[in-house]
Amino acid sequence: MISKRAYLLTCALCLSVFILSGAAPAPFVFSAPAALAVNAGPDLEGGVGEAITFKGSYSGEAAGSPALVYWNFGDESGLTRSLTAQHTYTKPGTYNAVLLVRDAQGALAYDYITVTIHASSANPLSGGGLRQPRAPGPLVNAGPDQSVAEGATVNFNGIYTTSNPVSLVFWTFGDESSYTETPPATPTTPTHVYSDNGLYQVMLLVMDTGGISTDYLYVTVNNAAPVVNPFPGATINEGSTYISSGTFSDSGAADTFPNAVVDYGDGTGSQSLTLTGNTFNLSHTYADNGSFT
Repeated sequence: MISKRAYLLTCALCLSVFILSGAAPAPFVFSAPAALAVNAGPDLEGGVGEAITFKGSYSGEAAGSPALVYWNFGDESGLTRSLTAQHTYTKPGTYNAVLLVRDAQGALAYDYITVTIHASSANPLSGGGLRQPRAPGPLVNAGPDQSVAEGATVNFNGIYTTSNPVSLVFWTFGDESSYTETPPATPTTPTHVYSDNGLYQVMLLVMDTGGISTDYLYVTVNNAAPVVNPFPGATINEGSTYISSGTFSDSGAADTFPNAVVDYGDGTGSQSLTLTGNTFNLSHTYADNGSFT
């Protein structure tokens, strides 16, 4: 946890306001442990225009929130977030359908099957839908590691090479968000904003008719200090009370602020300051004349 401090100096009456941030816990940097296992089911066969049912399963996921499930059917139709799904193909051919699962700790695993689609149910493709040997899968490069401040935009630049048709280009950013390049293209250049500081593992996954390949990079998101916005000073008589209010901002959307203090500069020391959202009120009686910082 990185504490944050911000200072403000006014002109006529100078006060020091300190906002202490308790950022949300940094995300767990995920790897792909063998415990998470995915089964996309048996290879499937059907005709153009026929609804094909996909039934996958997984086990060994980490405790916590439910796992995220994605089906990609290999025909550039995008992703379906359901363990059991139906899909209709519009063209005959042999497709690789992939089931991806990501658990609460960020571990990701996948499995894929071959789906053979005939011109019609009564008129199968020649060869009876026999599977052809797969060409080598794509070569993937997710790009270099990066370091940014929280709230800043991260620009990714991934590339892949393959001689096969590509059906899926899929990014996971390590904070339960993802991006699909539609249609698949290289380079793939998504952007992402992290709402909290921490170390995030980013994955680029590319699927073609030869298989699936992945590459990873790490993004270090550094904590950024909150900023106290200017508020007015004042000229008052000794024994009178200075009253004002102010606001502050923070680029970390997930940050919290458990403590704030103000020093009115007259030797009375730091005092606790109550925050209401991103606002605060100031009230202090000065017993003696002078210029206070």
